[in-house]
Amino acid sequence: MRTCILDAKNPEDIKTAAEALSQGELVAFPTETVYGLGANAFEEAAVRKIFEAKGRPADNPLIIHVADKESIFPLVKKVTAAAQCLMEAFMPGPITLLMEKNEKIPPVVNAGLSTVAIRVPSHPIARQLLAHCGVPVAAPSANVSGRPSPTAAAHVFEDMNGKIPWIVDGGACEVGLESTVVDVSGDYPEILRPGAVTEKMIQDCCAKKGIFPPENSVSSIVEENSAPKSPGMKYKHYAPSVPVRIVYPQNQKRASGFIDEIKKEKGLVGIFCSKEEEKEILSALEEKDKKRLLLYTSGEDIKSRASFLFDAFRSLEAKKAEVILAAGFEGEEYTMEGAYMNRLKKAALEDDSLPEKKQVLFVCTGNTCRSPMAEKIFLHLFGKRELFSKNGTPVVLAAKSAGIAAFSGSPASEFSIMALQELFSLKEIKHASQQVTEELVADSDIVLCMSQKHKLVLQNAYFSQKEKIFAFSDTFGSGDEKTYQGRNISDPYGGRLEIYKATAKEIQEQIMSLWHFIKDFLEIYEKKV
Repeated sequence: MRTCILDAKNPEDIKTAAEALSQGELVAFPTETVYGLGANAFEEAAVRKIFEAKGRPADNPLIIHVADKESIFPLVKKVTAAAQCLMEAFMPGPITLLMEKNEKIPPVVNAGLSTVAIRVPSHPIARQLLAHCGVPVAAPSANVSGRPSPTAAAHVFEDMNGKIPWIVDGGACEVGLESTVVDVSGDYPEILRPGAVTEKMIQDCCAKKGIFPPENSVSSIVEENSAPKSPGMKYKHYAPSVPVRIVYPQNQKRASGFIDEIKKEKGLVGIFCSKEEEKEILSALEEKDKKRLLLYTSGEDIKSRASFLFDAFRSLEAKKAEVILAAGFEGEEYTMEGAYMNRLKKAALEDDSLPEKKQVLFVCTGNTCRSPMAEKIFLHLFGKRELFSKNGTPVVLAAKSAGIAAFSGSPASEFSIMALQELFSLKEIKHASQQVTEELVADSDIVLCMSQKHKLVLQNAYFSQKEKIFAFSDTFGSGDEKTYQGRNISDPYGGRLEIYKATAKEIQEQIMSLWHFIKDFLEIYEKKV
């Protein structure tokens, strides 16, 4: 495929891009935050091209871009008071709102969730393009997944040349960090991803409309194993191909921190710092150390740092830096400093969501016997193993369990707990039953059911997720490897302790037999000692 660059200043080129979008093709275009990779949000086949071009996991939801606020209403079930407040105050602009979607949005856009993320960009080229194409446009950042987000057309070309047909060149992006994502599907707003629209701005806006969220609800932190409602919440992001290290101020001076780190390195060192810091660094180093430096400077203020962060990563990487040292800031999570640090920490593998997580969901009927035992046994067997993804990123296994007909909040049965304690020496076993939900299935990387009946119920209920739903009794593998035929896990409910212990042993045996299949399906491998 030939990738063509279109000139945003040429009306005919904008028309070409708009027609391409309406016809199901991919188009990269500028916004005030970063460049987006757009597809017609109503056309499932077109949206799937985004995931293919980016190498993006299918359970990572996309953001829909529309030309104006009025275009949001036909896509959602309702607009809450909090949503209306933020729409009036910050749209168009660098904010994305998560709302309850209606049937017009295909599941591929939002990973099968009940909510969808929507925004109105303020960039004039983006709005012009969206108005011309006449359809909502699903558009994540226009980069290979995991790479630094693109803030210039050249960045998009670097990652997407030969993968997409069109790139609209609208110059450098002003903000340089992705939009703030706010869940407004409930009574009060919850920030899911920090950005240029800060927590204080949101609180002040809501207060003027008489909306006073409970303490900490605006800046609620999403639990590590909860559903990825928004982009940027689950996977490694923003990282160049070379290591990134964060340099914090020492005695209120960051330059001394840079100097100490530079002296530890022997090869080419990329530096992302301010112009003032650059002067201090160069004046303090010997000539031999100066020759090893590759400098990228920005202004002193946080907006300038944020605007140039991703360009600095790409520029220093292209100059063959062997490590990149970037200025770090102390700041609250949902300030501009916090948004900058959110991206920098993910690039430097210093974020709480890293290493990458892979979640296994075990399903039975009531979620008090078989599936809780499977969850605890699985983590006991494999939870502490050294695991890695194909690109070498460390992987942590998570496990959850749920029931098709569960009553929420029930503990695991007494005999289930006793069986786990006696057979596996597990001590404190905490469990609260939960019913299987669309979000829970979407959040999981693989779903293992106790029986074929459970599997069929889930596959029928969550058709878009059926490829990752299995039963223990399935035949796994292919060709010569198609050798393991499992069994349904019998329900021990109402039986003696010995029945529960026998069920626990059967679960252990089958999980161990399936371990190679699970690793292959999750695309992970173990570190060989």
